[in-house]
Amino acid sequence: MMFLYHIFDTLYRLLVMAINACRLPVLKKWKKGDLMKRRLPFCLLVSFILLIAGCKLMIISLMAPENAETGTVIKLTISGMAIDNGNDGADDYGLVLQLPDGWLVADAKAIFMNWVTYILVDAPEIASLYSAEPGHYIWAGKVRNYSSSGNSNLTATIKILTGSFDGEYGTSRNDAVKVAVGVRRNGTWYADDPENVMDFSNITDSKYKRDIQVIKVQDTTAPDPVTTLSATVLGINEIQVDWADYSEEYQKDVIVYRIYRSNTPFSNVTDMTPISQLSLGNFSYTDTNVGPGNTYFYAVTAIDENHFENKEVTPVSVSISVPGTIRGVVYSSGSPVTEPTRNVSIQAHKYQCSLLQAGENFQMDYASGEYTLTVLPGDYYLTGNGQGFITTWWESNGGVAECTNAVPVTVEEGKNVDGVNFSLIPEATISGTVFGSDGLTPITGQNIIIIAYQGDPCDPALYISNSADIDITNATYTITGLPPGSYYLKPLIFFSNHVEEWWASPDSTPECNAAQAITVTAGQNVTDINFQLDPGATISGTVFGSDGVTPITGQDNNVYLVKGDPCDNLVFYSHSVSDANGTYTINQLAAGAYYLMTDTRDNYVDEWWASPFGTWKCSGAQGITVTVGQTVTDINFQLDPGATISGTVFGSDGVTPVKSSFIYVNSYYGDPCGSTQHISICSVSNTNGTYTINKLPEGNIYLAAHGDWYTYFLEWYAEPYSTMECSGAQAITVPAAQSVTGKNFQLDSISTKLGDVNGDDLVDLKDLILILRIVSGEQGLSVNLLADVNGDSKIGIPEAIYVMQKIAGL
Repeated sequence: MMFLYHIFDTLYRLLVMAINACRLPVLKKWKKGDLMKRRLPFCLLVSFILLIAGCKLMIISLMAPENAETGTVIKLTISGMAIDNGNDGADDYGLVLQLPDGWLVADAKAIFMNWVTYILVDAPEIASLYSAEPGHYIWAGKVRNYSSSGNSNLTATIKILTGSFDGEYGTSRNDAVKVAVGVRRNGTWYADDPENVMDFSNITDSKYKRDIQVIKVQDTTAPDPVTTLSATVLGINEIQVDWADYSEEYQKDVIVYRIYRSNTPFSNVTDMTPISQLSLGNFSYTDTNVGPGNTYFYAVTAIDENHFENKEVTPVSVSISVPGTIRGVVYSSGSPVTEPTRNVSIQAHKYQCSLLQAGENFQMDYASGEYTLTVLPGDYYLTGNGQGFITTWWESNGGVAECTNAVPVTVEEGKNVDGVNFSLIPEATISGTVFGSDGLTPITGQNIIIIAYQGDPCDPALYISNSADIDITNATYTITGLPPGSYYLKPLIFFSNHVEEWWASPDSTPECNAAQAITVTAGQNVTDINFQLDPGATISGTVFGSDGVTPITGQDNNVYLVKGDPCDNLVFYSHSVSDANGTYTINQLAAGAYYLMTDTRDNYVDEWWASPFGTWKCSGAQGITVTVGQTVTDINFQLDPGATISGTVFGSDGVTPVKSSFIYVNSYYGDPCGSTQHISICSVSNTNGTYTINKLPEGNIYLAAHGDWYTYFLEWYAEPYSTMECSGAQAITVPAAQSVTGKNFQLDSISTKLGDVNGDDLVDLKDLILILRIVSGEQGLSVNLLADVNGDSKIGIPEAIYVMQKIAGL
């Protein structure tokens, strides 16, 4: 149970960290060399996963094979978007398919942000809302409580077993699959297209329909044997069997996997009973019906739609060693812990500073305070915790708060390690009340979290130690579980229009450099750490088109509020998303001066606010000053339609497209070798290497394309070939709201340059000799710095090791 507690506690902390960190990233003007330092912040990824929001699902494209055979598994790939509608009462999100009779959905998954996978669960209650065409039926799968914040991409992968039909083998029939997506919002199901029309005969757009010619074949062959099998001991009673490299796409008709186990070797499963069975798309199985001191043999077979199975197998074997034990006494303040209410837990970890458990059995005798931890042979780092204690790492003196000071315990097979005594560190607490600006009236009835930070309050990467919700009835809070140390406190406010201020005495402050630390010792309770929060100022307005009259509606237009110099070292402060009428509101603002800028989803030129008209140039931005609690309205934008530049990103040969969505094209205004203003960014198509970058203003624009620093170098657009030298960059003259085409790149691959110290396009002994001369201190040597393998802009030992590996063929 303590392990589950740590999982949920970690998720909760990530949620708080994501919300807070996403509100305080640093925005900087891009300069030469900064390009690849820009990444989607981790906070955004975390918040995408953890923040619950409503959304509308939208299909972008549907991919399916044009030809198939009966009795085979085909794959549909559906690309779409989740459009954030805020907390709109949505609770079911799903995919709906119209399939020919006799076809079956074998596996259905939805992948969010190319990262997190959701299983689509059968939803007959949704399928029943739709009408199928003759000879077809409806299947629906749903994800309940899909979690998202902001617009995000979704990809559904559906594996379908094709059915047979009357006729001779070798004949063909034209079939089709159709798709729709939707959301259940406040009890009503809303479809993507046609909106709220649940009749598939109305769906004819190729975005939702794919025709497939199916040939009738006779299948008499079982799938190939599963030879990519491995087995790994995870714990005393746990073995994981894995066959991840088995190709379902090659087999085409696998629908089920069977897992077999025996205590003796075997080569045929004809008379054996599988211990489990998994559907296609699953490539691992965890066996928990095992024990130490035993050897187990595993085999996996693939089954097709005709139940053909290759009975001949080649098992893999794995043994679970006889475990040893770690024993000792758990102390607190010099006395054994004997209160069961303390709920003490001692855990073993294979890696220092990692809370991932190693798989062990723990027992605690509260009569004596003694514990026993049973583990497999190996080296382990131990942690102890319980009610009223912080997570304490074991070291020879009993326990430390810092994991970096932990030392391992070595356990041999069947042996006991005694005297590993723990001294658990009591938790410290900080408590207080959240008042309004008068310091007397509690802010009750509001959802507020008080967060304890460690580090520099002005550093966006400061560490979250712990947090606590306020009691909405009296606005009090208590942060528990704090190790000894110094902390800075700040509230996270969800709905109330108050300023999120750092704790300071005698009054809290919105300025991070005025925050004051609270220092606690082990077990100390610090009280009366109270906040006095000012009412927040508000800025609102509308995002119009260039006429200043017609709101830009039907899309999310972000309006960002920042502090500092608009052209250099901006600090992001807050943002708002315009509603269906194009209006936005930003609140919780402290008194001060701010700048506003847009970030539209469609092809408009993003602008800084200025009066009477906005400007895309940062140098023309005008600040807005607000006082405590002031409401400022009609801060409107008038956005011009954007121009576009398109082309293809080729490899160095100028012929082969670079097909990767991890290649980016950025647009700039200014001097490529000096001060530039970043305009917009786009990714390259992973199907044909083309790109289209939009939101461009009229004027001279520079483009730069780059990979991930491990594949392709950053290169500026130039004719006839793109260049890595900023001085060789060529501007592209862009007319207002027009499209410029044919602007291609020819990127050099990093893999052809790494280690090539002498620049002869080879990595060989000559390069190694040159590196050794450089390391020895010889001066005046001609060196290709692009050969740098570790990004430190130097040639040295890392490059020597790399070249030796290449010479050795590694």
